[in-house]
This record gives sequence, structure tokens and C-alpha cells, in this order.
Amino acid sequence: MVDPASLHPLDSNKIYDMLETKNLQEGDREKCEELDQIIKNQYQDSDSLTYICQSFTGNLLNYENIKFSDFFDKFRCIFLNIWLYEYLLKEKINWSDLKYSFIKGRIVKFWNEYDFKNTCDYDFIYYSNKVDYDRMKKMYEFALNYEKLYFFIKTSNDPCTTEDEQYIQESHKLYEEVKSECESELDPEPEPEPEFSSKYITKRIHCDALKDIYSFYSKSKLSELKCTTTIYISTRS
Repeated sequence: MVDPASLHPLDSNKIYDMLETKNLQEGDREKCEELDQIIKNQYQDSDSLTYICQSFTGNLLNYENIKFSDFFDKFRCIFLNIWLYEYLLKEKINWSDLKYSFIKGRIVKFWNEYDFKNTCDYDFIYYSNKVDYDRMKKMYEFALNYEKLYFFIKTSNDPCTTEDEQYIQESHKLYEEVKSECESELDPEPEPEPEFSSKYITKRIHCDALKDIYSFYSKSKLSELKCTTTIYISTRS
């Protein structure tokens, strides 16, 4: 049995594992054990946060050493926020719950204590719109995967798998939808925001993603990736 995903593995499947493990041993063990003890005492919770806390603080303390590709390195901060938010999603967070509100506050506190905010902002706390968040995440991931897929399909002249073709087509469709929706925000000289408005009230993260990606790739670059030959691979043994 052949797993089609193993033929042309996506870089987006690797980076979150990398963010979880790369700096695990470099984390702030003392602060993480202190946080774990507070959670257990204050909320009578036996689940340990030491692992993710050490991974997270290790990434903050060794941020410049987290390297993967040119695109990842430019938008490292975005992927760090996505990784952290995805972990919290797996924990089935409820921000109205006192425990998770405390955890969110402590994550932000770590961010500030390490004087990290000027390097990378904690945007994960503003990922409240699930539809926009999912679109943003998929767009950054496709842009990250572009170079590897281009190498397989165009440079090496490999045939696409049906999974490749579906992924590429769905990604192109998403980009066109977001481009149509956010066209006015792609203006190089957008209207200034009202003086007292919060950028996080008006900000649309999927539109920002499109602007970021177009700052790295030309507007037509990603659309050049198309399958010319497609093969079906059975997953049956």
C-alpha cells in the first residue's frame, strides 16, 4: 500500500512538528514548572502544561534559530502564532473559562517578559473568526508548499497524484475568492484607519495574508503551479 501523501510530502506538515520539538530542551523550565504548579493548585487540574510551555518559551528564546525556508523565515512569526493557536485548539479551549483565560494571559506575559513583542506580536489571541483563520492558515501553508510542489511537478516533471491536484485546485480557488473579497485592501495606499479604532477590530487576517504573500511572490506566481499529468494511486493493500 502506498500513501499518496508520501510521494510529494508537504512542508506544511513538517513545520509544526519542528516548532514543537526544535527548542524543547531550551525552554524556561523554572517558569514552566511554576506555571504548572499554579494551574494544578488554582484550578485543581492534573493536566501538565510543562511540555508545551517549554516548547513555546524555547521558541521565544531561540526565535532567530528557527529556520526552514526563505518563505518560512520571512513569515516565521505567523507560523509561530498558528502553531500555538493550533495547540490550544487541540486542547478544546474555551476563552470564557477562567483557566484558559489565565493561560492566555500567562502566554502574553511570557511574550512581554522576553521583550519579544517588537520582534513578533502575539496575534494568536485575535484569531476569533474561524472562517477567516482557516483561510489565512491555508493560504500561508500553500505559499510555503509552493516551492517544493513546483520542484516535484515542474522541475522534476513528476505526475501529480489526485491528492496533489485537488490540493492545488482548492488552493487556487481559495486565493481567487480572497483576492475578490479583499481587492480594495490590496491598494498600495489604503485609506487611513480612524484614529481611535482598534486594528484588531477592523483587521481581516485573510486579507493581510494575501498582501504578505504578494509581497513575497508576484501576484501570478502561485497560479502558475498546475498539474499537467495526474495519476491515481490506490491506498488499498
